[in-house]
Amino acid sequence: MKKRKNPELLQQKKVARWLRRQMIAGNILEFTAVPKHYTPFMSQINANIAAGVRRGFPDLTICLKNKLLFVEMKAANGVVKPEQERWRVILNSYAGVRATAAYSAQEAINYIIS
Repeated sequence: MKKRKNPELLQQKKVARWLRRQMIAGNILEFTAVPKHYTPFMSQINANIAAGVRRGFPDLTICLKNKLLFVEMKAANGVVKPEQERWRVILNSYAGVRATAAYSAQEAINYIIS
């Protein structure tokens, strides 16, 4: 069986590679990604939910010196789901925190450096 490509995940991997280089250069403090629900294994989905993984939380969390950024990666034709928009609004209500959706790796990188 041929493995299905996930364009959103491919873009997220590009951003993660860029973030690793930025950490080495000292431009960012830290970053992480959140486990996703799109695994085909129900046992993993249930384990993620039991561990507190919440639907809609942004894919990437990036710690800069004076800011905390959240990026929801979307495929080029992707749509922000209501639970993702809810998290964006909540996160953006805090001082020093910015959250957005990005539809490509370059868009995410531009957002991080802006």
